[in-house]
Amino acid sequence: FIQLAAGYKHSCGIKQDGSAICWGLDSNGQSTAPSESFTQLAAGGNHTCGIKQDGSAICWGLNDYGQSTASLGSFTQLAAGYKHSCGIKQDGSAICWGLNTYGQSTAPSGSFTQLAAGTHHSCGIKQDGNTICWGLDKYGESTVPLGNFTQLTAGDDHTCSIKEDGGAICWGLNDYGQSAAPLGSFIHLTAG
Repeated sequence: FIQLAAGYKHSCGIKQDGSAICWGLDSNGQSTAPSESFTQLAAGGNHTCGIKQDGSAICWGLNDYGQSTASLGSFTQLAAGYKHSCGIKQDGSAICWGLNTYGQSTAPSGSFTQLAAGTHHSCGIKQDGNTICWGLDKYGESTVPLGNFTQLTAGDDHTCSIKEDGGAICWGLNDYGQSAAPLGSFIHLTAG
């Protein structure tokens, strides 16, 4: 595999030849990957999205709020949340689609290098290094701590990032210690 993505009860991966394979719960077709060649996958609650070789996005699985109806255009990165999806277009702008009860699908303007999507919030690293989150902030999951970050990931109600010095920092719900990042230097983080 060259990339993996984990959703609520399913996981997916891109094989060396660019094809995608998924496994786990398939109640809404979220684990039935189309026969395409992909460069990136993002797994959400009960849906999955991918960037095809031509840069266009395609999603499959549950579509009760439009989370599997991918926006048109050419993308460099995708993020899938509980019932919404987001992507960075070729020009750096962010766009989201799907459930928008708390504004999690209303992406701010600006140019982004990375996005992450949680249950009811989304976050992005802007090209100037600043991180911004939007949507629900019930547990502080959208309240970004000070600093610049190099990588970003979002779980249900928490968000984690790698700081410029390589250390990890998380914010949001911490009822099981999911926001208590250990000490050390990291090159990649992922949140469930």
